[in-house]
Amino acid sequence: MTSSAAASYQWLLNGNPVNGQTSQSITVNSAGNYSVQITDAAGCTSVSNSVAVSQSPDFDFTTTANNPSSCAANNGSITVAVVPAGSYAYSLDGVDFSNTSGSFTNLSAGSYTIFVRNTAGCIVQKTQSLSTNNSFTATANATNETACNAQNGSVTITATPAGTYRYYIRLNSNSSFTANPAGLNNNVFSNLAPGSYVARTVGSNGCEFLQPVTINAFTCTPGCTLTANIGNITQPTCSAPNSGSFTITASNGTTPYEYSVNNGAFALGRVVFTNLSAGTYTITVRDANGCQVTLNPVTLTAPATPAAPLFPT
Repeated sequence: MTSSAAASYQWLLNGNPVNGQTSQSITVNSAGNYSVQITDAAGCTSVSNSVAVSQSPDFDFTTTANNPSSCAANNGSITVAVVPAGSYAYSLDGVDFSNTSGSFTNLSAGSYTIFVRNTAGCIVQKTQSLSTNNSFTATANATNETACNAQNGSVTITATPAGTYRYYIRLNSNSSFTANPAGLNNNVFSNLAPGSYVARTVGSNGCEFLQPVTINAFTCTPGCTLTANIGNITQPTCSAPNSGSFTITASNGTTPYEYSVNNGAFALGRVVFTNLSAGTYTITVRDANGCQVTLNPVTLTAPATPAAPLFPT
């Protein structure tokens, strides 16, 4: 990928800086959402729209389902067949890939997501449902996070046919389900963090239906947290009119920091400004991500030269 021309560049992957990628072009070797933050000669910054990059795995699989004998039974199974043959790992949650046989047993009625991973780390996933003649079905739909770190996602469960149901949810990484805080019969779970969940619906006859659902995180644009201040101000003197100085302290940004005096060129490493004459100085600090802050002007004043009148004798 190539950016439009600018003074400096920082490529981002899923909103985070990619280490060492500060040129106009980037060679992509990982899947994800790519964007670029550019800085022009005046120090202004802008972040491009993101471009999604995905990898196409070189394998595929089919599943064979054996439904449980009743809605209350957990004797169902799913068997996975991968083409081409090889070494693969299998998972029902995308986290635990300890299954190397491709066979999942002791399953109840529900919808399952099967993940297959090859030795290169590529993953293919598909959904397989198990049902019984006397069971119901349920779907779970997610609303994604709407702001950076807001954790305001939601999941709505819809069971068919209409009836009285109890609703539960859990993260894939958790072993136990949590009832809806809004009420056991409330089918909407709110204020959820991004992640992969399993929604559980229980009917009045004790039958249950499991449904995987994912809440996607909001893509955060890196914020500007850089701060700076001026201290240790020394005024020039009559005897040394170029002896003024001050110190700049920058923090909360991404190092290294650059400094500009009175809208001049940015330069690295100058923290203590010395050999200054009387005048007004405006300092701008910029970090490695292009975030910058301009400090209030500091004025250095030399004392007035005392008059030395001559008197006739």
